[in-house]
Amino acid sequence: VEAVQAEEEEEEEDDVPDWVFEERPVWLEAMQRFLEQPDVLVLNIVSEVTPRRGGSSSAWPPHLEVQVVPRPVLREWAIGAAADAAAGRTLGKRPRPIAVVAHSPAGAMQAVEVLRSTGFTALATCGTRSFLLR
Repeated sequence: VEAVQAEEEEEEEDDVPDWVFEERPVWLEAMQRFLEQPDVLVLNIVSEVTPRRGGSSSAWPPHLEVQVVPRPVLREWAIGAAADAAAGRTLGKRPRPIAVVAHSPAGAMQAVEVLRSTGFTALATCGTRSFLLR
């Protein structure tokens, strides 16, 4: 388990060059606005099934709630969360916006596709944890 976690962290390091953030691109501002919405949930998609917390409290901004979801149970998690969101809609509640991070940008995009297939629409692909924290 520790080896997998270390491998994921190595893959994340320096995955985005600094020039990507120069001159405040429109996509970056849109992502920041998405993350500033009330009640945003960050799904941290990991490869193993061993339960873990979202990370140490200093690893994530305090206004973000982070939930770790292992990739093997993502569809199951999404189906349950979609049912909860549908029940909330009947009570007039809006579904929570969900930002997705994974060990790679491609992994985050795949996770977003799974979430979309279960009915979620307020989604953001945020690539990796290190990218989101920049």
